[in-house]
Parts: sequence; C-alpha cells; structure tokens
Amino acid sequence: MLESLTKHPVGFISGNLYEAQQSLQDLIAHLNLDREQADSQEIASHAESIELDYLLADLPKMISSMPVGCDRIKNISTSLSNFSRTDNENRVSFHLHEGIESTLLILKHRLKGNSSLPAENCRK
Repeated sequence: MLESLTKHPVGFISGNLYEAQQSLQDLIAHLNLDREQADSQEIASHAESIELDYLLADLPKMISSMPVGCDRIKNISTSLSNFSRTDNENRVSFHLHEGIESTLLILKHRLKGNSSLPAENCRK
C-alpha cells in the first residue's frame, strides 16, 4: 500500500479513498444487519463474505496512511512553487541549496535504486 505512494501520491490517496469508501459501505451493511436483528447465521455469513476481521484491521491503517500522501503532495507543491518562483514577479535572492533540495524532493521517486542503478549509488 505505502510503496505506491512513492510513485504517485495523488493516485495513492485516490485509490485508498475508493477502498475506504467500499470498506465503510461493507461495515454499514454489517451494522444494519445487527440493527435489523438478523439471525446470527446471517450476520456470521456476512462477516465472512466481507472479511470483517481483515477489514477492521486494514481500514484504520489505510486511513492513517492518507496524511502521508497529503503531506507529500503539499511538499511537492511547495517545492514546485519555490523552484518556479511563479508567485513572485520581482527578482528575489535564491538559495541554491534550497533549489537543489526542492529538485531532489520532486525527483525523489526516480532516484531510488533499480536494475540499472543500484540503491547504494542513489541519494537517500
């Protein structure tokens, strides 16, 4: 789940929101069975069909991982703004180190090791 965050944070959040929505619909349906006082066999069967134990363990993790994606999007947006300086028409002093750090943040997902470039040669 989190490894997809490094590839595309918007896709990560979008995918998790869809899954969270489906999970919540399943939980609501399950709670409604209990509210309607369905028989215990029907409730147990529904719990098994929606994989209730897995859903209860996974949904909180999914929700808690979304701020990581939001923070990443915010950082990339800020870095792009700093890099392009589109919000400022006048000349401003520029810190080269900040520009390099912004560029590295934007390109971070491409600087990970792969078959042609081992991880020990990449900046972490």
